[in-house]
Amino acid sequence: MKANDNKRIVAVGVGGAGARMIDRIIANRTEGVEFIAVDTDWQSLKLCKACKRLYIGRRDTKGTEISTVTDSVRGEEAALLHAGEISEVLDGAAMVFILCGLGGSIGSGAAWVVAKLAKEQGIFTAAIVTRPFAFEDAIRLTNAKQGFRHIEEEADSVTVIPNDSALRGAKWEDSIWEALKKTDEIIAQMVGQIARFRNQVGLIILTLQDLQWIMKGAGPTYIGIGESGAEDLIKEAVPKAVQSVWQDIRICGADRALVFIEGDISLMDLQEASIHIESLAGEDAEVFLGLNWMQSDRCMVMVIASGIEKYQTSRLWGRDV
Repeated sequence: MKANDNKRIVAVGVGGAGARMIDRIIANRTEGVEFIAVDTDWQSLKLCKACKRLYIGRRDTKGTEISTVTDSVRGEEAALLHAGEISEVLDGAAMVFILCGLGGSIGSGAAWVVAKLAKEQGIFTAAIVTRPFAFEDAIRLTNAKQGFRHIEEEADSVTVIPNDSALRGAKWEDSIWEALKKTDEIIAQMVGQIARFRNQVGLIILTLQDLQWIMKGAGPTYIGIGESGAEDLIKEAVPKAVQSVWQDIRICGADRALVFIEGDISLMDLQEASIHIESLAGEDAEVFLGLNWMQSDRCMVMVIASGIEKYQTSRLWGRDV
């Protein structure tokens, strides 16, 4: 096993939706992340812009074509069959993002295997997954719930983005592709901002170790990002960060939280933002604050909260999974 240098960050897109998320992150010119796509569909996989693409749809030793998987069980089998190859590309990473759309065969079946293989190497692993639209069939929702249960057992943290959140503010003429693009964009922002911790230079530094303290073994995790003009930090950016329209849970009741603020902000704004966010978390919550001061007419606030109370996490699926 390679030595963990606490620098290598890997994002693994599993299945067609995961590969699409990888392409969106790459399009945002995210730096400091190595991109890997894993899928059973070679035709789709070869279109992905990831630097490494693992085709797990090859024939197994019994001659069965895995690329024709039709359920999450077959996705699991495909990933287990190629476990050695997956482990090899993860070897030596300090952090692994696992990105997928739950509900289909590969994301629901194979993503948790990737998380398990990372866990076996002692790698800090954060999963960011999407939940099917409410109007999709019951089979996909069942697959998604099962996939979530498995990923939650293996990954350090899991953040769920409901596809339904893309419907908020959508127009009648918007296509399904435009809706999915919106969820991909928010996931790209999450990965991009978290990855910036490694290269951060600021007044109050946060490290990858701080991030691990917040998210390691955290289970369901809230990640909110708010942006605004520099003068509207408190009125716009902070509310967007703590009340994300992209998630069904909030930071209330959290026992750990990380707040990262970037932009040209005043000392008083920083204090007010910090006090406001701390008041929303649990009474005894430990809150880490990071600041990257820079001359800009925009500011960004990211909040990551874990240890969310059980009554909140049940909202991920409308009831306990």
